Amino acid sequence: MSTGLQVKNNLYQLRVMEHNFREALIIYLKGFLMGCADSVPGVSGGTIALITGIYDRLVSAITSLRPGNLAESLDHISDTEVESDILFLLLLGSGVFSAVLLTLNFVHFMISSYLVITYAFFLGLISASIITLKEDLVLKDIRGKTGAVAGFLTAFLLSGYGSVALNHGTLVFFLSGMIAVTAMVLPGISGSLILLIIGQYEHITGLVAEATSTVSRSLTSGEVAQILEPLRPLIIFGSGGIIGLLTAARVVEKALEKDRELTMTFLVSMVAGSLRAPALRIDQFLSSNSISLVEVLPETMLASLIGVTAIILIQRTGER
Repeated sequence: MSTGLQVKNNLYQLRVMEHNFREALIIYLKGFLMGCADSVPGVSGGTIALITGIYDRLVSAITSLRPGNLAESLDHISDTEVESDILFLLLLGSGVFSAVLLTLNFVHFMISSYLVITYAFFLGLISASIITLKEDLVLKDIRGKTGAVAGFLTAFLLSGYGSVALNHGTLVFFLSGMIAVTAMVLPGISGSLILLIIGQYEHITGLVAEATSTVSRSLTSGEVAQILEPLRPLIIFGSGGIIGLLTAARVVEKALEKDRELTMTFLVSMVAGSLRAPALRIDQFLSSNSISLVEVLPETMLASLIGVTAIILIQRTGER
């Protein structure tokens, strides 16, 4: 090979590597945005996936991996497609994971220090989400109205029951992970909102903050044996999430294919019913600290307005 051809070949390989790196970085950043969205109640990671143009690819990549018989599934897909789907999910998942880690640590700090303001912000996010999703609320017949009532009551009743009756045991954690991670692939409802409805959100943020702190201290001191204990409940939660992605996500996909209008009506109504969860948490905090709502009304309204503005900006970004 001549020197000129070799130089051209090397330049071509460098361009391919640069393109692949840039594409991988973009997928990671899209996952990061999804993780940030799904870490706070009211913003759906699925919506972010739609806005960034990867929703169809995400659902396709997840559902191409058949649970329980993965080897047989891969026989029906070319090696190139398999590698592409797995790499895509790994890059996207890395972005989601790092964003969830950072965002939940910040949310834990905000809840610990400014609970009313934080939950008022959540109220704004959820309220604006309902408005932006109103086109998916179809009430033209009795089926649609029944679906809307069912969705609203499901979230409304669970919001009251979950905050007082559900514990933080192994089974609850596993099911919470299964349901919450499944919600990540849904446009309109976030995993964090599901956790808030069933009374697990605040506990999860605390566990993530504790695990992050413990891992950091252990790695610094060299006492790695302490790492496993705070990670155990999160591993259980994550295991449920993996099962949810490979099973429940398929059920959701079928529901959307069979009757998208009714499914989305149910989900949007759930978002409306979930407004009770942050409102209850604010009321509990004010009551336990003998504070009247009037005393905190200005900052509460401002935090809610910021939440509404955030959703409007996200929606406008998606319309461009």
